Amino acid sequence: QLTLSIIEKFPKHHVAWKILSSVSKIAGRLDDSLVAGQYSVQLAPQDADAHFNLGNTLKDLGRLEEAVASYNSAIELQVDLADAYSNKNFSLNYLPSGSPSFIFEQHLAFGNRSKCCRCPSGRCHPR
Repeated sequence: QLTLSIIEKFPKHHVAWKILSSVSKIAGRLDDSLVAGQYSVQLAPQDADAHFNLGNTLKDLGRLEEAVASYNSAIELQVDLADAYSNKNFSLNYLPSGSPSFIFEQHLAFGNRSKCCRCPSGRCHPR
């Protein structure tokens, strides 16, 4: 109710739409979650969490290629978003077009990136 009240007063508030998407997903209302998540991304395309949340909804709907694209967008915006890498790699395992070697490479890249993101400089660099 609170989220809907905020959306009524501030219909362009992307965080409220992001929260509505998450709450709808938890409640099992995936279609509502999808609409809210897509609108949140539309309002704030620079918000990595919005892309990540949309990817989660798409994954739960079985729309894995779109989910992977959303996770990739989240990763591009926030390279240390480990959950986006993890969920992307999970989803890749269920794509009919996914080759085992590509999936393995993605898992290795995630492992290397997650180690590198703990660098004192905060910037990832090749090892």
